[in-house]
Amino acid sequence: AEHGVRWSDVETAVRNVADEQFLGVYGVDSKPDVLTAGLQTEDGQPGSVTVRRQADGRIVAHADIGIFSNFTKEQAFESAFDAEMRRLGAIPRPQ
Repeated sequence: AEHGVRWSDVETAVRNVADEQFLGVYGVDSKPDVLTAGLQTEDGQPGSVTVRRQADGRIVAHADIGIFSNFTKEQAFESAFDAEMRRLGAIPRPQ
């Protein structure tokens, strides 16, 4: 996997991290180089995560969580997403 991650793992990684962080996932919209998922916090606040595949092959997530944007939660989601992508990328898959 290029950069140790695979685009095919993005949705799984988003759902796994959301489960770990007690966020609901709904409305996943996946296009060739962009995946957007709606999120909802335990107390019902809306959020979203947008994952983009960069031209150089890197996969970058940007989370927007809560009505007033919670930087700590967003950063925690993004860091956990990166770690989960690397974990999934290390699992061999048939080519």
